[in-house]
Amino acid sequence: ALLSTDDLNGDGKMDLAWTVEGCSTFCVLETQIASWDGKSYTSTIQPGAVIAAGSAKFEPVATGDPGQGQQLVLSGGMSGTPEGGLAVPHTEVWQSVKGAPYQRIRWHYDRNAEGNDCLGLRLVEADVALQAAPVLGYKPALDLYTQTLDPKLKACSIFGMAADQELVILQGLASFRLIQAQALSGALDTAKAALATLTKGQPDSQYTAAAKQWLDE
Repeated sequence: ALLSTDDLNGDGKMDLAWTVEGCSTFCVLETQIASWDGKSYTSTIQPGAVIAAGSAKFEPVATGDPGQGQQLVLSGGMSGTPEGGLAVPHTEVWQSVKGAPYQRIRWHYDRNAEGNDCLGLRLVEADVALQAAPVLGYKPALDLYTQTLDPKLKACSIFGMAADQELVILQGLASFRLIQAQALSGALDTAKAALATLTKGQPDSQYTAAAKQWLDE
C-alpha cells in the first residue's frame, strides 16, 4: 500500500514510501522507502522496518532529534499468536540523518502492559539506543543500560527457562553491554569499575569473561 510520495528526508529529492503486508497466522507489515535521483529509484531505508500486526506513518521529526524531514513511526507488535513471539505493544522511530538511509533510532514498549516491564525488554530499548549512538551520542544508551540494572526488574521468560536462571543471564548481559557503552563513549575508568562489580557478582559468568576480553583488546 502506498504510504507517501514526498521529500521525506528533506534532501530536496522526491521519495516514495510504501508498505508490504504478509499474513499467515498473523500479519507482518514492512515499510520500504526509495528516493528518485533523476534516473532511478534507490532504497533509502535500512533493513528491518518490520512490525507484527502494526501500522506505519510519517510525522515531523521531533525537535532535538538528529534526523531531518519526516520520521517513520511503526506501532504495533501484538500478533495474538504464539508464533508471533512476545506480545509486546511497542513503537519504533526511524529517521534519516543528513540524507543517509532511514535507520531505527528508538524503540519503546508499553511498560504498563501486563508482564512487559521486564529486564529483557529494557535491554532491547538500550540495544537500539547503542546501535544509534553514532547519531544520538552515547548518553541515551548509557542511561538505559544503567536502568536495566534495577534489582526490582524481573525476567521476561524469553528463553523458556526458569525465571531465576534467566534473570542472572540477563543481568550479566546488561552489565556487559553497559561496560561496552561506557568504553565506547571514552569512559574507560568507569567501564573498568563496572567490570570489577560484575566480576564480584558473577565471577564465572560468560559475560564477565567476555567483558574482560573485550576491554583488553
